[in-house]
Amino acid sequence: MKVIGASRSGRAVPSVDRASRVAQLHRALALADFVALVVPLTPVTRGLIDARALAAMRASAWLLNISRGALVDETALADAAHATHRRRCARRLSEGAAPSSIRCGDSTTR
Repeated sequence: MKVIGASRSGRAVPSVDRASRVAQLHRALALADFVALVVPLTPVTRGLIDARALAAMRASAWLLNISRGALVDETALADAAHATHRRRCARRLSEGAAPSSIRCGDSTTR
């Protein structure tokens, strides 16, 4: 397995085979079988995974958001799940958040 990382600096870090800057995020997303979001929620990262980012991902890729929910535009995720029958995502609810209409493991919405 190869690990591709994206950060503001794009500097190499241990255990990452290829590092790039966030400006090249969509290029990295297109190569990924698994996308793990492990970043703080800031004004810059809010909505980081939007419709364009989701469109850049392979339809078979897994999206694992182990950070704050607001990193992912949930409307765009629901649209992508419905349009592409994307079935692979893993979500964590933030404290006090109600479940959204996105059902991971199923491309339907409620």
